[in-house]
Amino acid sequence: MGSKSKALLAAALFFLSLGTYAQDSDDDYFYVVSPEGEPTFTQRIRWQPDSNALRYEVILYGEGGETLDRFHTEGSFVDLQLKPGSYSYELITYNLLDQAEFTVGPVELIVEKAEIPLLQSVSPSAFYLESEAAKRLTLDGRDLLEGAEVELVDLADKTGRTTVPGTVIKSDGGRTLVAEFPREALRYGNYTVRVRNPGGLEALAENALKVGYQKPVDYFASAGYRPFFPLYDPYYRTNWDDPFYPLGAEAGAGLYFLKRRNVFLGAEAGAAVRYSHGGIPEATIVTVETSLGVQGVFAYKFGNSYRLVARLGGGVSRQSLTFDYEGTLGDSMTTDDPYVSAGLSGQRFFGKHVFAELGAEWSNIFRKSYVEGSVSPRLAAGVYY
Repeated sequence: MGSKSKALLAAALFFLSLGTYAQDSDDDYFYVVSPEGEPTFTQRIRWQPDSNALRYEVILYGEGGETLDRFHTEGSFVDLQLKPGSYSYELITYNLLDQAEFTVGPVELIVEKAEIPLLQSVSPSAFYLESEAAKRLTLDGRDLLEGAEVELVDLADKTGRTTVPGTVIKSDGGRTLVAEFPREALRYGNYTVRVRNPGGLEALAENALKVGYQKPVDYFASAGYRPFFPLYDPYYRTNWDDPFYPLGAEAGAGLYFLKRRNVFLGAEAGAAVRYSHGGIPEATIVTVETSLGVQGVFAYKFGNSYRLVARLGGGVSRQSLTFDYEGTLGDSMTTDDPYVSAGLSGQRFFGKHVFAELGAEWSNIFRKSYVEGSVSPRLAAGVYY
């Protein structure tokens, strides 16, 4: 028998139902719950039986060495109900002639108080399996002790026997536990979170976690560089010969509200501005075009790093013209006109939340006296949640 053993004693227990009996795997202690909800812990001293022994005697000593009790048994264990503190005991084996043959001990016995864990919050409230990474759960509360166990109880199994054990990777002074669960051990459904302190006392967060494949909604925002190439219109063809105008920018934000594994469907609101300058030396025109619009967005995922994105939508384009006659400013003119647009681009994700985008977008603006078409390269960076 070892030179030292430990047993755990609880002062109160509120998370076990009336009449519950629990016993740990190595039989060092167990507890029962009274009708008032109070647990009584029993510590069990065990030894290897001897076929030549008639009986055994256990002598229990207090911290100061005083004899507290004597126990006689023909079995291979005795049960004690001790308060927290330091004790020791001797085990005396009696042979078939009922003579004391040999003594083991004194063996130190320490009874420690077990704490009832209190769960105040569990986060996140959902795991999504679209990411390959292990899933981490943070438990906040009180008396979440070092050595506590955390597991998920699958509510689809009405017996409560299907559980997913976690690995505690962080313990912070009894107030916080962080547990990690392997992705491959999880399946879709709802789970109760169970934390069990050393000693067996436990707390439950009922139906606190949902496991799904994908989040129901993803959000994104981006900003980038947006020059343009005029395609067809009498305005640009008459006043400028340049095929490319490099000054332009865009920004937008949106969400995906329909997600089916690799296929996402959503909407995006955005704004863009582009600047052009030209004409003849005696008369130049400065044009600033701003647009506000909404587009439907379709995305297809290629693994976790790449996406093909298509956009289709429309909005309003404001064209502001300023005339300069050899240093003398003439009248300004502003028009607001509808437009439609369509685009195709590729996205490269760096981690889960940052992406770069490269593509092109066609737009067709319905001016009052003509139709203006252009193609704009898209070079942008964004964030994704």
